[in-house]
Amino acid sequence: MRPRLSLAVLLLLALRALPATACTMAPVPGEAQPLPNGAGVDGARLDAAIRARVNLARCRAGLGALAPSSRLQHIAEAQGRWMAERRDLTHDGGPQGLASLTERLAASGLPYRMGAENIATASLYRVDGITVYTGAKPCQFRDANRRPIPVQSYASLADEVVAHWLASPPHRQNILTPGLRWTGAGAGFDRGGAMCGTFYVAQDFAG
Repeated sequence: MRPRLSLAVLLLLALRALPATACTMAPVPGEAQPLPNGAGVDGARLDAAIRARVNLARCRAGLGALAPSSRLQHIAEAQGRWMAERRDLTHDGGPQGLASLTERLAASGLPYRMGAENIATASLYRVDGITVYTGAKPCQFRDANRRPIPVQSYASLADEVVAHWLASPPHRQNILTPGLRWTGAGAGFDRGGAMCGTFYVAQDFAG
């Protein structure tokens, strides 16, 4: 005689047979668009693109997603512009009233008990980690196969900086801190930077 299983046991076995929910990256409308140099960058779109990749990493680590904070976004943008103007990638210093991470977090108005900040630079063109050949005209670059190198998109810039952060233990720890709740990212642009311009990116976290 075959053993009979209760409906509850059968349901439990069926649930165990289902594959675990995969982490997926939140879609960001327009992130494939090329980045303009200078003040034309859509700050909200760049913030969303960076946050989507950070939240994907957090999901894969079993952590909850960070919520957007428009205030942190504007603070990060101000820090990015300040660094770009000085060509100085640093946590020490910033615009008036935002000269330290403590001041930046306090200015957010969020009820935080902890905070962190990641910063990075990236070229206007997608030249990270590849051999580059210059063309006859300014800002004309080709790879080792002589294919034109395009301007960064919102997506590629976010991919680049978040990948660098995740490869760096201190920056990765900031991204994967369990108690964080909010984030905002922004960038400034130095037109005189190498390869026709450099983005200075900052992402602030609070929780």
